[in-house]
Amino acid sequence: MNQHTYIYTSSRGKVLEGKVRCKTLRVVPGGKLETLCKYAYEDLKDIDGLKIVYFIAGIPDICSLERNRRSNYEESFLKRTDNSCFEHALRLKNTIVNTETKLKSINCKVVFATITTMSFCLWNLHRLSIGKTSHLKYENAYDRMQLELNSIIQDVNNFITEFNQTNHVITPFFHSPVHKCKSGKFRYLYNRLVDGVHPTFDLARIWIDRLSTAIQSNEEDF
Repeated sequence: MNQHTYIYTSSRGKVLEGKVRCKTLRVVPGGKLETLCKYAYEDLKDIDGLKIVYFIAGIPDICSLERNRRSNYEESFLKRTDNSCFEHALRLKNTIVNTETKLKSINCKVVFATITTMSFCLWNLHRLSIGKTSHLKYENAYDRMQLELNSIIQDVNNFITEFNQTNHVITPFFHSPVHKCKSGKFRYLYNRLVDGVHPTFDLARIWIDRLSTAIQSNEEDF
């Protein structure tokens, strides 16, 4: 067991349970980074010594969920403003900085995994197919939303990489098996997301390997 490692994640990280050596792995479905930070703070504030805390989050911070239980409706979408890409990215960057500041106050070193995109089309159609929603309202806007989401995530991932480097920790690069870059252009392998959000078995194995490698390296540098 890695004695100093604690992991907090949204539902995507459930595939890590029992596969990664750590003191704690807490999965919060739909968990935004601020929520995960609160859990980490409460769990770790009374534990002596330096802790290494990993966060696997991002999609719930960027995307929104519209829901009306009376009409059996729910749909994930990207809110649009006059400068939505910049605003979404800036908000999440600020949350990352605030998270590190809060946990540093209780002697934690913080590591952020890069964010893997989701597919609005695949996810919402999946929810429709299993009866979790009776209809979809934003289907015609999915292509535009997807382009904006991918742009936001690219910006935030660059920030995460630099932020982790500044803190002298190894980054778990979760995004790169899905976000393929060649000659500066990205293509996205959405078929590696079983329902448009959660990883396939093969992608989960890559995530487990990359997180385990980062944990081992960061523990050695402890």
